[in-house]
Amino acid sequence: MKQKLAIQKLKPLLTEPSFTSAQAKKLGIGSESIAYYVKIGDLERIARGLYRGKNARVFEDFRWEDLVTAVKQTKGGVICLISALALYDLTEEIPRRHWIAVENKTRHRAGHSVNVIRFRNLKLGRTTIEIEGESLPI
Repeated sequence: MKQKLAIQKLKPLLTEPSFTSAQAKKLGIGSESIAYYVKIGDLERIARGLYRGKNARVFEDFRWEDLVTAVKQTKGGVICLISALALYDLTEEIPRRHWIAVENKTRHRAGHSVNVIRFRNLKLGRTTIEIEGESLPI
């Protein structure tokens, strides 16, 4: 009974391309319920702390799907440098790794496809960009 109630609470997140475990926790869903739904196939684990419903909409432009995942995984992360230039079509370079800026004091390790850059002031020039319904800081 509890598991059925949990999936009902997750309904708003299940249609999104991805959601974090923190978003699920705000809806009152614990990590054990998420693990259960991953095990039975109702949820897909994209990365650590990042999930998607089995019928969630998929990115049409697959180039940016892993960038969205990288930014959502990085607490307080902001798209910067070559990744930002590529999103705005201001460079011909195809970034092999995603460039994500974090606050200078933040403890975050770079992943296999992410370069983490530390900035003192992340608010200067910061705006948001929408990629297929996902609003991301850039």
